[in-house]
Amino acid sequence: MTVAQVKLHLMHHWPENVPSTKDIKTIRLICMGRGILQDTQSLEAAAVPIFATHPTPINVSVNYKPQPTMREAIRGHTATKTVEAAGCGCVLC
Repeated sequence: MTVAQVKLHLMHHWPENVPSTKDIKTIRLICMGRGILQDTQSLEAAAVPIFATHPTPINVSVNYKPQPTMREAIRGHTATKTVEAAGCGCVLC
């Protein structure tokens, strides 16, 4: 089974009390320090462990929509930053 197939299965069994998503590209699966699992990888190739005593913990991150951007002048330069990071910025000259 591939990571993409797991995402599709998850989408078909989505909890009713959580906003759903229609695109598997918005779902990220993160497993035990292995980083974001790639859609084309099989679970075996991604080295997702199988435990006899409990389910394998996998974090699910959903990016419902792209972060809006804004332009902000910094020392005479214009930098594009996400709204989330608007409090911090660097300019390299």
